[in-house]
Amino acid sequence: MTALLALAACTGRGSQERPENRTQPDQRTQPEPRTQSDCGRSLDAELRQLSENSSNEISKRLLGVVKIMDRDMDDGSGHSSRRLSVELIVFDPATKQERHDNVAVGNSIIVGDDAYCLVDIYEGKGDELGWVALRRIAQ
Repeated sequence: MTALLALAACTGRGSQERPENRTQPDQRTQPEPRTQSDCGRSLDAELRQLSENSSNEISKRLLGVVKIMDRDMDDGSGHSSRRLSVELIVFDPATKQERHDNVAVGNSIIVGDDAYCLVDIYEGKGDELGWVALRRIAQ
């Protein structure tokens, strides 16, 4: 909970940036949808685009988006490779439990009673904040 509260209060690395220079969600390029083999069966056509260093209410949970960076990640075949990924913090306000997951494009994550696929990650450049795009999928 402490990490998520700090995240909610955090202005992020873009706080020094002039507001007119920030990339606004409506100005961003929409990511290309992944194939069903990447994400499973999609339940929503809508992509949920979430900014780095933000806390978002999704599926009756708070979802924090932090630390977009290259990490050694399992590629699905048992091998590890360096990939762009994000740390997602899932907080359940009812139980006060928190979970941290590192995910890359094509990985899925359970949030509350729903599953989501990470469809795209944008790392941001300089002081610009990055973002992730999630799509709800069948479990």
